Amino acid sequence: MLAGGGWAVRNVGFKGHRGAGSPAVAAAVTDPGGSAVIEGCYLGDGGNGPGVWVQPEHAGTLVVRNCYFEGWGDNGLYGSPPGNPSNHPRPGNGGAVRVENCYAKNNATSNFRLGTDGSALKNSVSFGSQRGYWGFYGRTRVVGCDISGGIHAGSSNWQDNAVVQIRNTSFSGGKHTHYDGATIEGSSQGQPSDRLPGVPTSPGAAKNGNLQG
Repeated sequence: MLAGGGWAVRNVGFKGHRGAGSPAVAAAVTDPGGSAVIEGCYLGDGGNGPGVWVQPEHAGTLVVRNCYFEGWGDNGLYGSPPGNPSNHPRPGNGGAVRVENCYAKNNATSNFRLGTDGSALKNSVSFGSQRGYWGFYGRTRVVGCDISGGIHAGSSNWQDNAVVQIRNTSFSGGKHTHYDGATIEGSSQGQPSDRLPGVPTSPGAAKNGNLQG
């Protein structure tokens, strides 16, 4: 578990399938004015839980950059808990999660899931999931991405009026809202490209800082 602020995780490769249902990385920046970064990491061998899980206590800014996610059983990057509403058993502290130049493939539930105002997915690629991107709560942005599996917004369980703003993004699989008040703004720029946006493709590549794309 990573908490507080001012920390960084760089060039780490997670080797082998993680059988436990817990996340490979549980992260939060508990200082509202603080920040932290997860960068150049390989989480492509998968596991039963999430790859990266951002804790509800997250209040600052977390940047996830140049990381690879594949084969996780509960979202590749599970970044919506900071947006949990006040009536949730674990209310969120509203911290932002900014995902840049990441690749996610074949993760259950969703590849990328965000849920707070100020959170964004930028220049990233998502393929092979039932939900390519899920803006679960709040107002989030998708900019310069390639996504299959559709763009999803909102939560019927929590009746959230989520808004997803799409810019300069190619996606397939349509737009899907999961609550009547949820909206998705913007349209696809064409068919998405399954490309590598500067990520490690093995644990060794992460360790050596070898990024593809």
